[in-house]
Amino acid sequence: MRVLTRNLYLGASLDPITGEPDLAALPARVDEVWAEVVASDPLGRMEAIAGEIAAAGPDVVAVQEAARWAGPGAAFDLLEHLLAALGQLGERYVAAAVVETFGGALPASNGEPVTFQDRGAILVREDVRIEAAAGRRYAAALRLVVGGAELDVPRGLVSAVLRVNGLRLRVLATHLELAHWPEVAAVQAAQVSELAALVRAEALPVLVLGDLNAQPGVRAHGVLAGAEVGLTDAAAAAGDAGLTCCESRDLRNEASALYDRIDHVLVRGLVPIRVARTASRTPAGLWSSDHAGVLVDLADAGTRSGERPTLISPPAPG
Repeated sequence: MRVLTRNLYLGASLDPITGEPDLAALPARVDEVWAEVVASDPLGRMEAIAGEIAAAGPDVVAVQEAARWAGPGAAFDLLEHLLAALGQLGERYVAAAVVETFGGALPASNGEPVTFQDRGAILVREDVRIEAAAGRRYAAALRLVVGGAELDVPRGLVSAVLRVNGLRLRVLATHLELAHWPEVAAVQAAQVSELAALVRAEALPVLVLGDLNAQPGVRAHGVLAGAEVGLTDAAAAAGDAGLTCCESRDLRNEASALYDRIDHVLVRGLVPIRVARTASRTPAGLWSSDHAGVLVDLADAGTRSGERPTLISPPAPG
């Protein structure tokens, strides 16, 4: 089987909003974020990512930051746009499970609201059998003060039992909280503990995909890829542990600026065969996301070496 994890990128940083303590100044910050979203060409970016998926043909795709936006003069649904673009390319994928995480609405300076909803999802080719699927938010969530008001920022995961080419397995896809300072690191650690408990309780082969916001050596990665949980870092095992994050937030840097590896495919009961990164640009030259995708070919642990598939490798970042 072939799997891909792909952070779609919200289209803007939310820092101008989440870092604004003054309620009266918030509309100007909302204007900044909305302008950045529009300038990121959400439709063009989803078409480019659809091209990556069509070229690689993964059976399972985990997407993060599959946001839905609406504001003055425009509306964008990244998940809807991506599925539609895949359909136009003759590729039939369905959303097996979707989770809504953080979102809200704030007024722009002209008084119109800008609404936002972040989501994560598992997409599968239409010939993949979905036996069970659900989304859930983590119990632990970051709490911020925005414009003098408290705001919860939940994260979540999507889970599905799939049958792919005769193999039955559990797929967990997630986007963990950042861990840049101690209070946030504690939130991420709690989310990792919840995810690890699900993996330990599962008897089926397990596939964990997503943006873990943790590079190898960081606690979150170490817990999941450690002996107690028993997951294997597919990229490291297959010998292609390339960088996955991050291009500049306006996506206009000419040369790739990736500097970290926080997007992962972790497996148990499956054998990583080959790994590649995926990336693309829009016709206007913007990167399709600030992350690269991680594309992995996997085999059942009992597969003989002569039966291993050949990876179709799209161009790597840069």
